[in-house]
Amino acid sequence: MRSPLLGNLEKLKRDMEKKGRCVDSFLFEHRKRTYVVLVKLYGESGSRPEQALAELEFLNTANARDRLSVPASRWQFIIDARELRTYFGIDYEENLGEAFRRFYDYFGGFVPLRAAAKKSAEEREAMVAWLSRQDGEEADRVYCCGVRKTPGGQNGIPAERSLFNDNKARLLRPRLHKLLKTERRLSFCFSNDPADERTDDDILKKGRGFLSEL
Repeated sequence: MRSPLLGNLEKLKRDMEKKGRCVDSFLFEHRKRTYVVLVKLYGESGSRPEQALAELEFLNTANARDRLSVPASRWQFIIDARELRTYFGIDYEENLGEAFRRFYDYFGGFVPLRAAAKKSAEEREAMVAWLSRQDGEEADRVYCCGVRKTPGGQNGIPAERSLFNDNKARLLRPRLHKLLKTERRLSFCFSNDPADERTDDDILKKGRGFLSEL
């Protein structure tokens, strides 16, 4: 039995779940174009196509408007064949199944086995923008200016920061995130004004008041 053409995606998904990540990225080169590929895991809520492991979003680094979002299984993208051919410029041939197999085999070679901490500037920007939007914030809120007690909670159970807020802080302020990783009832605050940004030590100092209340 042949191995899944996108078997690496399944391994990457497991590693992301193990590390508590809801999004990862890698670079993909095809026909002299470079794409940032966001790997977005499905949450507990929302619809997930049958057999889909994750949703992939392709962002052309040379054209911000040139993008494609598509669910992906262990074997292929869940997408109309014509749309797939058109977006990636796959030449028509009588045996399209073989043409697609070659494409998936080629693409699968770019998919990493693990979620790496080190990212290019373009990958980081794309990931942070997506995380911000999922958390109801503007994409340009990238300057960490403090922490706050996460609002909400029910029946006496305190609310915890969202996975999007957690992942965003991990990308932008890894040291601060590591120091506050277990304090799930604190959320990280971000501003779009660089003048608002504070150092890790300053944020920790001012955050002790919140910690003493938890």
